[in-house]
Amino acid sequence: MKKLISVFAIISALLLTGCAGSDGPALDGSVEGNTYSTSDFALEIPTDWEVISEFGEGYPENMIVAIRNNVKANSFIANMNVTYAEIEKGVDLGSYATQILDTHRSTLTNFREVGIEDLQITAAGDPASSVLNVFEGKRTPESQTLRFLQTYGYKANTVYVLTGMYNLSEEKFAREKVENTVRSFEIK
Repeated sequence: MKKLISVFAIISALLLTGCAGSDGPALDGSVEGNTYSTSDFALEIPTDWEVISEFGEGYPENMIVAIRNNVKANSFIANMNVTYAEIEKGVDLGSYATQILDTHRSTLTNFREVGIEDLQITAAGDPASSVLNVFEGKRTPESQTLRFLQTYGYKANTVYVLTGMYNLSEEKFAREKVENTVRSFEIK
C-alpha cells in the first residue's frame, strides 16, 4: 500500500508542476546553466528557468524541487520535478520503474509509450544503471498531449524520480533543455 501511495504521489507531482515534437536524437545531458544540488542528487538546470523548492497545499509531500521554463509559450509550461519514495531494501529499480510506468498507463488518457532506454547515470561517483521511460498522454480527454521523460536513481532505501514534461508543440530549445536535464541526473 505504501508503494502504491508513493506512485500516486509521483503522478500528482508530474501533473501539478506544469499547470499555470519529434522523438529526436539521443542527447548527451549537457545543459547550459547551473547545477542544482542537494546532499542526495544533482542535475544541470537551464539558467533562465525558475526553481521552486517550497510547495503549498495540493502538492505532494514527497516533491523536493520543481524547475520550470519561465517562457510561457503554451497553456502548459515545460518543467521538471524530483520526487522521492522510500522503498524496501533490495527492490529492483527496473521493477519500480515498470510499476510507475504501468500506473501512468492506467491514469493518463491516450497513453502512448514512446520508448524505454537503459541509461547510465552517476551514483556515488561511479557509473550506475538506470532507465529512461519516455511516454505521452493527457491528464484529461480535453487537455493537451504531453511528453514525459522519467528516470530514477537509488540511494539507501530511497528512490529519486526525475520527471521532465512538455507540450508536444513546445519550442525545440525548451524540449531539448528538458531532455538534457533529465539525462544529467546524478545520485550522490
